[in-house]
Amino acid sequence: VDTIPGGVNGIVLYRIKTNEYKAFDRSCPQYNCGSKMTFDGSIKLKCSCHNSEFSILDGSSQTNGIVHGAREYRVSLIGSSIIRITNF
Repeated sequence: VDTIPGGVNGIVLYRIKTNEYKAFDRSCPQYNCGSKMTFDGSIKLKCSCHNSEFSILDGSSQTNGIVHGAREYRVSLIGSSIIRITNF
């Protein structure tokens, strides 16, 4: 897992397999929160505003009552050493 600049509050880049990555904005998807989400070391992004959790695999909410998932970005590999992150 790496945190890189970009997005609204930075981007979390997670390597799932050798050539498969997921990227999510660190901004909490809830409208009344300005906190940056953190990666808990397992498969969840966590937000301290609402104690909410989101899957690093698909961005889905893992907390009851939280309806919006984490904002996902498209990750493309260019060759073997360049990772491109874009909006869908």
